[in-house]
Amino acid sequence: MNFVLNSAEMAVEIAVTHGYSKDHRPDLKQVVLSLAVAGGSGVPLWMTPCDGNASDKTVLPQTIESIDAFRQGIDDTRTLR
Repeated sequence: MNFVLNSAEMAVEIAVTHGYSKDHRPDLKQVVLSLAVAGGSGVPLWMTPCDGNASDKTVLPQTIESIDAFRQGIDDTRTLR
């Protein structure tokens, strides 16, 4: 099974901006990385960059939906064989 990623189609522009700093450093600009890893191994499975002021309340549900759609796509390719 091969997956081809066309980076030009996946290009996303994010805003490096001031946001809520969990390190209590409001003077620094930041970005948010929505990251999913595999179990105890910590192997990255999914990463999406987000604006620095993106809220966890909106980013997390979007990430879960994206991962579910990705997994569904993998399952669909397996059933076509």
